[in-house]
Amino acid sequence: MKVYILAPANRTSGGPELAHQLCFAINRLTDIRAEMCYVDVRAPFDKALAVDAEVPAPYKIYETMHVSDVDVMCSEDSVVVFPEGLTLSMSYVGNAQKVLWRMSVDNYIKSTEETNLSYINDNVFFHLYQSYYSIDFMAEMDTAGKS
Repeated sequence: MKVYILAPANRTSGGPELAHQLCFAINRLTDIRAEMCYVDVRAPFDKALAVDAEVPAPYKIYETMHVSDVDVMCSEDSVVVFPEGLTLSMSYVGNAQKVLWRMSVDNYIKSTEETNLSYINDNVFFHLYQSYYSIDFMAEMDTAGKS
């Protein structure tokens, strides 16, 4: 198994830093190999994944590697972690197991306008939550029958 963690290319903010920290922790604390997958958020979805981008300077301390070929991520023994703002790219990683990391509910709503809820329900095998706000939001969605 190999884990790939998505983050926008060339961005420095809380979400991308969390993604690099997760990659670092997996590599340091487990026998599982993890790499970053940089996403060009301006490119069409089918061209956006696994861009060969420089690790942002503040994140070099995490000593992460990154994938530059999306095809290596598409196997059944790959786990791909998507922050909620990048979920529209999920269908481009083939048979990989998909994990949704809810770092910010508000970013999810703004980025996707919740257009891919049915895809997420059918294809995400595990959810990670950054806050109780995210957990409460999802509980309300379940109660309202939206998720």
